[in-house]
Amino acid sequence: MALRFRKRIRLGKHAWVNLSKSGPSLSAKAGPFTLNSKGKATTHLGPGLSYQSDIPTPATGAGTSKTRKG
Repeated sequence: MALRFRKRIRLGKHAWVNLSKSGPSLSAKAGPFTLNSKGKATTHLGPGLSYQSDIPTPATGAGTSKTRKG
């Protein structure tokens, strides 16, 4: 069994800092969605039920080819 540590410090009504053994992160809630600074999005589906996924980020270097036609 794994041991977890997490401490949440509220910054306002919809924002907080999470402290854990993997480091601090910021989170913000907007309706049924919670977004955090580690690239995760959580959708709250009901009491005790949620779904977590990665936040999509643009591909680095996509469409920035520097080839010359000449």
